[in-house]
Amino acid sequence: MLTQTLIISSLATLIAAEKREGEAGNVIHHSKSHMNFLSMQPRIIGGAETPVDRYPYAVSLQSTQHFCGATIIAPDVLFTAAHCAIIDFSDVTAVIGSHDLEGKTPSGDGTVDKVPPVRVYVHPEYDASTNENDFALVFLPRPTTAGVEYVRLNSDPEFPSQADVLTAMGWGDTTVEDGYDLSDVLLGVDLDYIPNDVCDASSDGIDTYQGLVKDSMICASKSGRDGCQGDSGGPIIVKGSDHTKDVQVGVSSWGYGCASPDFPGVYSRVSNGYRWIRNRVCRRSVDPPEWFDCWKKKSLALRFAINGKNGGGKKKSGPP
Repeated sequence: MLTQTLIISSLATLIAAEKREGEAGNVIHHSKSHMNFLSMQPRIIGGAETPVDRYPYAVSLQSTQHFCGATIIAPDVLFTAAHCAIIDFSDVTAVIGSHDLEGKTPSGDGTVDKVPPVRVYVHPEYDASTNENDFALVFLPRPTTAGVEYVRLNSDPEFPSQADVLTAMGWGDTTVEDGYDLSDVLLGVDLDYIPNDVCDASSDGIDTYQGLVKDSMICASKSGRDGCQGDSGGPIIVKGSDHTKDVQVGVSSWGYGCASPDFPGVYSRVSNGYRWIRNRVCRRSVDPPEWFDCWKKKSLALRFAINGKNGGGKKKSGPP
């Protein structure tokens, strides 16, 4: 049976609005079917506490308590799941640069930054019925003061592969039993990459993933290990030699149960949404990281604009 526990521990508190503004003014309405689908969420099971300064880009989104994870990808931009973002953000705080939920143990340069977001963009092709394109960008009113490095996002659709070890992290539920037992500190777990065709064939004889695992998703699992309730929106990465070389390949999205031997966790594939993410960050961040190549994007746009004013560039030779 599906796990029918929402990632947000107090839905009545957090979802106070009946709608949320998405990309380009789109309005996403809540529905009963959407709420049920949100219940299929991952959490960290079978993991261990991470070194304090290993993943400084991990962010906790909190209201009355932690409800979703995120990553910081620019000084004023957070990256999370769309299903974490279609709520009323008026009482939400982003806790940046902290190893623990209370902000007592810095993970960056010694400063923990607690910032209320000002604007949320949900991917325009997010489908609540299938959880495709489960991406959202959360903009801050100012650059963070936490002094943390930003995580690099994957743009390669062929990466990762079965040769790669994936690492998920979060502060979510730590047990498979009913209830909601958040971790006080950031936990991490190493998982195996599961090919989409294998993942889509997952079944326990009653429930099945068949037809639910799309090309825009990544699956990962390992015996007795998984993400769980509260880890949604957090990253799954391929580790580099240190945190500056890590690459985020997925966003924790959904799954049947927690640490199920039959069902892998499912993550939104970052490369699938990279173009939209890059466009938004380049247009609205005060200081986008260099790997987004925003200057190249702006130079091309300027070139096209100039050519358009000149009649489209060079004239073709030959008769009119």
